[in-house]
Amino acid sequence: MIPSKFAQGAWGKSWEEACKTDAVQGTAGLGEEGVTLDIPCGKLLGIPNVVVNGTRESSTADFLYGFSQDGYALVLGNAVYSGGETHYPGMMHQVIRADYLMAAKGCSEFDPSAQIKKMDIELRNLADWYGKSAYCMIYEADDQKNICFKSLEYRRGDDEPCILLNNDQCTVTLFSRYAIPRLNNNEMTFRHRCGLSVDFLASKSLEEALSFAVGLSKFFSLCMGFHASIQTLKFYFDGNGTPIQYYAPFLDSPAPSKNTICSMPFPYRALEAKICIYLNRWFNHCNEMGDEKDYGLIKRAGNMIISVLAYGWKMPVELQCVSVSQALEAISKCKTDLKLWPKMEHKRIQKELMERMKGIPEEYSEWIQSRISQNSKGAKRLMNELMDRQRDVIEWLVPNTDQFVHEQQTARNTYSHGSPAGVVDPPNLYWLTIGAALVGYAILWHLLGMESGEIQAELERSRFKSKAVEWLQQRYCERDVIDISR
Repeated sequence: MIPSKFAQGAWGKSWEEACKTDAVQGTAGLGEEGVTLDIPCGKLLGIPNVVVNGTRESSTADFLYGFSQDGYALVLGNAVYSGGETHYPGMMHQVIRADYLMAAKGCSEFDPSAQIKKMDIELRNLADWYGKSAYCMIYEADDQKNICFKSLEYRRGDDEPCILLNNDQCTVTLFSRYAIPRLNNNEMTFRHRCGLSVDFLASKSLEEALSFAVGLSKFFSLCMGFHASIQTLKFYFDGNGTPIQYYAPFLDSPAPSKNTICSMPFPYRALEAKICIYLNRWFNHCNEMGDEKDYGLIKRAGNMIISVLAYGWKMPVELQCVSVSQALEAISKCKTDLKLWPKMEHKRIQKELMERMKGIPEEYSEWIQSRISQNSKGAKRLMNELMDRQRDVIEWLVPNTDQFVHEQQTARNTYSHGSPAGVVDPPNLYWLTIGAALVGYAILWHLLGMESGEIQAELERSRFKSKAVEWLQQRYCERDVIDISR
C-alpha cells in the first residue's frame, strides 16, 4: 500500500476528547514500520507494567481518534503503546502502533465500527491488465517516412465502467481515471489508472471487507503472474456517504519489470468472455468449487501457488519445493475419494488379516493391528490420480506424467521430512519446483472453468515462465526415467 503521512493533529480516546483545547498533539501515518502515531510531548496510553499512584493505565485501545491540521478526521484501530521516554520532571514522549489507520477528508467524525456497504480498490498494474483506454494516440508518417504524433483521440465508448462480477452477493465494477497532471510547452504527461468498485448487497464487517479485498488482489495476481498489490483502499460505511481511506501494511512485492508486464499470462482480453464465471468460482459464490472442505483445499492451493509464482520471495528453493508440494497435495484431495478401498472391501481385508495373524509373535501382531485400520491413499497415489484427471490440461507441459510424479514426490519426501538421502541437484530442484507450480497453476485455471486449449494458448502466447515450461517439456518428453540427482 502507498505510504502516507498526515499533518500534526489533536488526539484523544474519543472524538470529544480530541476536540478539547488540551488534547494531545501527535502525527500519524503509514510507513516502513507500519501504522504509527508519534506524540512528541504528552501521552495517550499507559506504559505496560507501570503503576502510577496505585493505578495501572491501559496500554492498548480499540480506537484512538484525531483531527489533523489539514482537515482529516483520523482513527487508529487496535492501538498499543510501542515505546517512548519519560523525563522527571518533564513531559513524556510516546510512540503508538496500530493495525490500521482510517482517514476522512472534511468529515467531523465517523463510526469506525460501522458496517461497510461499498469499497473502492486500486491494484498495481490493473490498467495494464485491462488493456483498454478511452484515449488513442494517432500517428502519421511525414515525407521522410518518420512516424510522428498527430493527435490524441477520445473514444467515449471505451470509457464506460466494466462489470466484472454481478451476483446476489456483490457487484464488482472496473472503472478508469485519466489525469494530465502537467502540461508544458515541450512536454505533456498523461496517466491512466484503473480501480475496482465493490458494492455489497448485504453490508460487511471490516474483517469481511478486507478479506474480499485481499481475495481480489490474489485473483488479479493469478491473472497477471506477478503481485497485484493493494495500492489504495476506500470504504463507504452505512449511513455515511464520505469515503473513508484505509491504511494498513498490506503484503507488498517489488514492482514488476516491463518484460514481466509484457509476459502477463491472462489479461482481460483472455478472460473477458467468462470473467464473471472465474470470479464467481474464485470466491465460491455459487458453490461450484464444492463444499467448505473442498473449497478450502482449492483456496489453500491457490494461495501457495500465487505466493511462489507471483510474489517474488527471496527464500530457499527447498522451502518453495515444500510449499508447491503442499499446494499440489491440496488440489489432489479436492473432490476425490480419499479411501484406498471401499468400506466393505476394507472390512473384508481387515477380517482376513486378523485370521491370518493367528499364531504369529505378539509384537508383530500388535504392529499389524495398529495399521490395518488405516484406509487412506498416499500422496503419490493421489498425485497420479490427479495427473490422470487433468491429463488434457497438463500433458503439453509434462508428456511423461509418471516420471514427473516420481521426481516431484522424491523431492517432496526429501525436503518435507528433512531426509539426508536423495538430495536433489539445486538447479534441477529449482526448475522442478517452478515447473510443478506451473502444473498446479494450469490445473487451478481449469478448476476455475477455463478450457485446457485456452490455458495452453495463453501460456504459450505470453511466454510466462517460458524457461520453466521449456525445462518441463524437455525433461519429461521421454518415457525413460531420468535420475534427478544428476
